[in-house]
Amino acid sequence: MTDPRAACRVTAGALAAGRVPAALAGLGMVAGVWLARGGPPPATGLALGALLAGFAAHYFAWRTSLDRRLFERCADLLAEDPAGLDATLALLRGGAPPAPPRPLESRIAGARGLLVKLWLFTLVEWGLVAAAAIANGG
Repeated sequence: MTDPRAACRVTAGALAAGRVPAALAGLGMVAGVWLARGGPPPATGLALGALLAGFAAHYFAWRTSLDRRLFERCADLLAEDPAGLDATLALLRGGAPPAPPRPLESRIAGARGLLVKLWLFTLVEWGLVAAAAIANGG
């Protein structure tokens, strides 16, 4: 990796794209609540499954947003002193920092994984919403 600061900024920009599936997950939860209200049992079960997937998507949306802000605001610290960032995060968690500092490449891979999981749960949610709508006769 040539410029760690640029890599942090590019990663933050990519994580900003998580706003799209987060918004879709919110709409899917509204659709799931609407479909769960008194339909036949299969449709209600599918709609409740969509709500659970929506909650999971919102968790990953929160984590993606947190990582985006971390990459935006800590680009210099991540580039210059990853051990210092690990120590600060460990202090916030109340634990010990990892023995070797976590490399930037690992952080970027983890952020990418969060974004993939966010999209995955959003797509699962909308698949269940579509199935619930079909089972509801609509």
